[in-house]
Amino acid sequence: MKKLTVIVASLLSLSCLRAFEMPALGVDATVKFSTQHVVRGRRQGKEIFYPKTEFAIPVLNDGCVRLGMCAALGLEGNAGGLGLCTRNEVNPYGEVTYEIGDMFTVGAGYIHHFYTNIPEVLKADIGKQSKEIYSDVKANVFLSPLMRVSYDFDAEEINVEGHVAYNLDLEQFGLDSVSVELGAVLGWDKASRPWATSKTWVEGIKRDGTDLNGYFYYGTTVDGIYNFNENARVSAGVEIAGGIAKKNHWVKKSNNNKNVLVWFNTSIDCSF
Repeated sequence: MKKLTVIVASLLSLSCLRAFEMPALGVDATVKFSTQHVVRGRRQGKEIFYPKTEFAIPVLNDGCVRLGMCAALGLEGNAGGLGLCTRNEVNPYGEVTYEIGDMFTVGAGYIHHFYTNIPEVLKADIGKQSKEIYSDVKANVFLSPLMRVSYDFDAEEINVEGHVAYNLDLEQFGLDSVSVELGAVLGWDKASRPWATSKTWVEGIKRDGTDLNGYFYYGTTVDGIYNFNENARVSAGVEIAGGIAKKNHWVKKSNNNKNVLVWFNTSIDCSF
């Protein structure tokens, strides 16, 4: 009798599930390598491996829930030094987006940053994790402009960033499946506790004359892309970035007082 009850309950459950149309699930996966790790115009390491996986679940008619995880893993261990320390990052995140007509897509999300591989001398002062929220709006027009505002609670960091991008299909020039993707970013950032450091450490670097005021930064990218099909592609390119700040600013120290950073990227992208 118990077995029959279980069988009937199972059949009823399957019937109920079949009554609802399950949403299509999209999966994106990326494997990327960069010769430098640059975040918001500041250098935070070198020789970085970036894996990323994201699941996209459509909701309602024009919405989407995205759940994923990305990481930044230094291939040479920590690079040493205060600003050049390569912290390994593992970042699970969730995001909700919604399309407003054919013109705009708005979104909001949460990222939890886990940091490892911190040099022993800095472990007492640099945070092991931080919590970040963000919202953005994208216009579905030429150059796909996007504006994002984010806040990291542990680094006490506010960031405002704008993106534009353009994809040039080279098929018209006889190069099938080849394109060039161009991108540019301009942003402003202010972190009262860089690297989610302790307040004691922050007071110490202030006494040493380090500037923690907000700064502007910029970046440009040029990537050559080969599309195997609509689900897989490879790319390689160059990226340029820099932070616009005074000489005693903490970002300048992170960048070894360089005004311009140049590095190379290569990646493999798949979607299902």
